[in-house]
Amino acid sequence: MDAVVITGKLGLSVEDRPVPEPGDGQVRLRVGYVGICGSDLHYYFDGANGAFVVAEPLTPGHEMSGWVDLDPSGDLAPGTPVTVHPARFGTALAEIPDAPHLWPGGSYLGSASTTPHTQGAMSGLLLVERDMVRPLPAGLPVRRAVLAEPLAVALHGAGRAGSLADARVLVCGAGPIGLLAAVAARARGAATVAVTDLLPEPLARARALGADETLQAGVDEVAAEAYDVVLECSGAAPAVSTAISAVRRRGTVVQIGMLPGEARPVNLAPLVAKEATLVGAFRFLDEVEEALALLTARPDIETVITHEFSAADAAPAFETARRSDESGKVVVAMSPAPAEVGADAADAAGERAPPPRGRPTAPRVVVMGPSGSGKTAIGAALAVDYGLDFIDADDLHPASNVAKMESGVPLDDEDRMPWLDVVGATLQAAPGLILACSALARRYRDRIRLAAPDAVFVELQVSRAELDRRMRSRQHFMPPALLASQLSTLEHLEADEHGVVIENDGGIIEVAGRARAALDAQEQAGRSE
Repeated sequence: MDAVVITGKLGLSVEDRPVPEPGDGQVRLRVGYVGICGSDLHYYFDGANGAFVVAEPLTPGHEMSGWVDLDPSGDLAPGTPVTVHPARFGTALAEIPDAPHLWPGGSYLGSASTTPHTQGAMSGLLLVERDMVRPLPAGLPVRRAVLAEPLAVALHGAGRAGSLADARVLVCGAGPIGLLAAVAARARGAATVAVTDLLPEPLARARALGADETLQAGVDEVAAEAYDVVLECSGAAPAVSTAISAVRRRGTVVQIGMLPGEARPVNLAPLVAKEATLVGAFRFLDEVEEALALLTARPDIETVITHEFSAADAAPAFETARRSDESGKVVVAMSPAPAEVGADAADAAGERAPPPRGRPTAPRVVVMGPSGSGKTAIGAALAVDYGLDFIDADDLHPASNVAKMESGVPLDDEDRMPWLDVVGATLQAAPGLILACSALARRYRDRIRLAAPDAVFVELQVSRAELDRRMRSRQHFMPPALLASQLSTLEHLEADEHGVVIENDGGIIEVAGRARAALDAQEQAGRSE
């Protein structure tokens, strides 16, 4: 079996390892997906995570999902989709009997904190104790379930603040944990959730997940004493100072992000003056069950995953994961769904391989064209016809893009690409979706396909005179003056692109019907290949 192995700073290889045999009380899992965490990045780029140095070959990874390969007890059938609780708890402490995650002497998958090191999940097969295994709820895809561990961390951090009902919550840091902390705060009843980060791209992902407000550090002011609870997820000293300033009097700051094991300057004076509370949050206890339920209920959480790599490309995966302007959660796909899952079960769990070109079983359709082409109206009608949700990608634009267009300035690629990443991730996270997006240039459609490779495009064509008329008669943040810029950017669908071209020269229902018929015909042609 393949296993990704870290041998020290910038030392990484994929090795062939023998198939492990389960011992008493153990289960062998076939690993589907493994998320790359901050600790994994430290092991690869620094050769150590804090005080824990890679002293022997280490297989990283504690965020995983997959399927049961062998359970000698017969309790779990082969092919059962699962995730794991990656901790083995240590020696009980009488003073904290209800916090085994804090007991000394435990271990965590993919960690150099123990000698021998505790090998992680980035391998084809993994042995774990039966009590670490968590079967997935019906309808939760294995790929989305790889977020169970980091979401459990976020839920545990939110819980450390006490009740969040009707609370004003600020999340500092919009990396994967910060994004999931925003989700956790909302799930726990927060009235408003704001997110701050240094970079605009992670903030766009936060907005796509429903953040009420995003603030770019160094550009936007974070108001003092404006939040009941602050969840600090960046682990950066300046952000800790911001969190302490932002929390209200007798409010609570929860430190979720890991801080360096050394002295760093943090302004604690406001904490004292406001009698605010600063608490830590370390890993999680048993919130993984709540995380699985939340992942099942909210498919859009999967948009936190922005990149997927094969095991053979593990090194580029680590390089991508460290660039937060480019990526959210990066996952490594270790194994396909096992054959014994069966087609029906794989479909139910969302694990059947993406359909080949021309054969979307639950279509992800992008209705494209310039402003005024009718993509929102036709897309909404198509969604009704298919029985799917509809999203207008205009609603995914960050505030900076909207402001730029409102002022009459065209967007450039630096503006568009982060937005298109969110569009693609939103599309891929849904089991089927109709989405309206301009997607004017080939490179923009290719960008969407990076996240949603089976996306189908419906290009709506309208005469220039009709576009001018429609633009003048509607209320929209993009002024009519920008239409010429859009048309100069427009590149029609090419022969090798998966999609259809439709003239939007009739009523909404009639045009949507023609689009559906063309998509169905393309699907049928794909079935006959």
